Amino acid sequence: MSSPDRATDDQAASSARAAAEAARAAYAAIRAREDAAGEPPLAGPEPLVDVHAHFYHDRTGRADWAAVNAARLRAGERIGIRWHVASILGSWGHTSPTYFASPDDVTLANDVMYALQRAIPGRLRGYVHVNPNFTAHALAEIARGVAAGAVGVKLSASRRADDPLLDPIAELAAEHGLPILHHVWQWRRRDWPMQEASDGVELARLASRHPRTRFLLAHIGGGGDYAHTFAAVRDLPNVHLDLSGSGIDRGMLDAALDAVGPSRLLWACDVTIETGLAKLWALEAIGLPPADLAAIRWHNALHLYPPASFPDLPPSPPAPPPHPPPLHPSRPTPAALPPRPPRQPPPPSAPPEDAPPLAPLPLTPPPLAPPRLDVHLWIGAYPFRALPHPDPSVLVRVLAREGIASGWVGHLPSAFWRDPTPGNALLYEALALHAPTLRPAPAIRPDWPGWERALAEAVDRDAPAVRAYPMQWGLGAGDPSLARLASACAAAGRALVLTTRFEDARQRHPLDVAGDLTPAHVRALARLPDAPALVVCGAGRDFVEETAWSLTPDERARLWFDVSWLWGPPEDHLATLLGTLGAERFVYGTGWPLRLTQGARASLALLPDVHRGAVLADGNQIVATVRSSRERGRGGAR
Repeated sequence: MSSPDRATDDQAASSARAAAEAARAAYAAIRAREDAAGEPPLAGPEPLVDVHAHFYHDRTGRADWAAVNAARLRAGERIGIRWHVASILGSWGHTSPTYFASPDDVTLANDVMYALQRAIPGRLRGYVHVNPNFTAHALAEIARGVAAGAVGVKLSASRRADDPLLDPIAELAAEHGLPILHHVWQWRRRDWPMQEASDGVELARLASRHPRTRFLLAHIGGGGDYAHTFAAVRDLPNVHLDLSGSGIDRGMLDAALDAVGPSRLLWACDVTIETGLAKLWALEAIGLPPADLAAIRWHNALHLYPPASFPDLPPSPPAPPPHPPPLHPSRPTPAALPPRPPRQPPPPSAPPEDAPPLAPLPLTPPPLAPPRLDVHLWIGAYPFRALPHPDPSVLVRVLAREGIASGWVGHLPSAFWRDPTPGNALLYEALALHAPTLRPAPAIRPDWPGWERALAEAVDRDAPAVRAYPMQWGLGAGDPSLARLASACAAAGRALVLTTRFEDARQRHPLDVAGDLTPAHVRALARLPDAPALVVCGAGRDFVEETAWSLTPDERARLWFDVSWLWGPPEDHLATLLGTLGAERFVYGTGWPLRLTQGARASLALLPDVHRGAVLADGNQIVATVRSSRERGRGGAR
């Protein structure tokens, strides 16, 4: 007897037909709007291939499946993506687990993907997704996929990559010339629920056993320690890396280029298209030569996938030699290899004060609408990984290049010091030469003796805001010292900035044991009768919604969120929140030097038409309003 949730052949055909018809109609409407607007693509006119995309269908349990698919197509046309190479992971957890999809769900999803490929033949190419725990089914699906025009194999987190069960799949992929896109956790330090993820070391073992098979290691920005991955696959020329994932750490792209070179990197988005666009802009910002950028955008895809996979793309130059020299039995061991020349000279720790401004980029992002203020910046080192030149002299040049007029700047190391007071002194001194572009946001620890003097100094130095780090200092939600600090900030007319997180929880150093800030922390402060202006940075959609809708309208009016960690298309978390809470509840923030400054800008550039041109709140105006209200209150008291 079949399960009531199991798709019959007729139902599978119906799902494929529904997805194809919805996508075809959506794409036609999107192209009409883009043609009417006449705007140049955000990624420029050069070809661009996204090698890691996903779609949904009507049996995934999502009522918005068609809208999510359309959002990917909309963002792709806005960016200028020529080809989406995509897969559908079974029922996405609806009738079997996403990463352990049942054979029936795998077959249905592949059928839908092939239907989408036929519906929009000039934009979509499909992977055949398989679950290696069902070997015979997986091999049959690959053969069926080849006949249907699939251009690669998608392996998700269903079995460790080095398990012998994957060997026949790798061999069959090689026979058909199909690359394998393998879901990888960047240094898996523990198992996570509902998946059996592999890391770079495990994929390297599989790739070593199958030198004829080309592997694409998925989402270096998808969580975990990418530096561990780079070391694991550096010397395997048949392992390429896709740049997708929601992580946009500064230094990640530089490290990937240094490890494997541009010939083994491919541009991709996965489930956060805005971070893909941010990385593309960042590749230009770090000075990548045009030929190397073209390799990442599309040349490498032409070499990796079967011939004629992308028929409208011009022929690419011959594939460059692998970087670094690959291991081979007839070649010297790594210890005997000549030293590898650096990709480019490493930048100094801080450029001279008279350094010229950064050159404008060929792919000029759309100008930021006022207010052009970044409320989420730091200078200084981070204890858990190296940051490229986190110096104020670099920051002012970055802001100028990005069209940002000024920023609130904290001292990053102070968040991890027991007493942040010495860090504040360093912050004031470092920013003095860059006023008024860089304005201090010192750290005030309210359970430390003498914190009132630190706040008074912040007022004397005209700091618009102060920062507090409750999780790093062991202060729970409702801690009385936090309430005292909040009240003091309100009395002083200063905003209180709270940081939700510094890094993705999946990639944190074992010594970084502080959790994320909780909505309960923010609620407790916003509900104070004398609450200050509260600015929460680095929050995701769930945090924003839990906090905002747990407050009265008057309490919520004291609270703002920055946009640095809110997903864009196809999930469109930022657009959803702008629609439900209003743009006036959000401020511009980037998280530099931990995150790429291009991230927030890309999120705004990819907003759907209804929210294009949304004007965020102005942090400086927030503070000015608070101070004005405080002065009026004092006048009334007299």
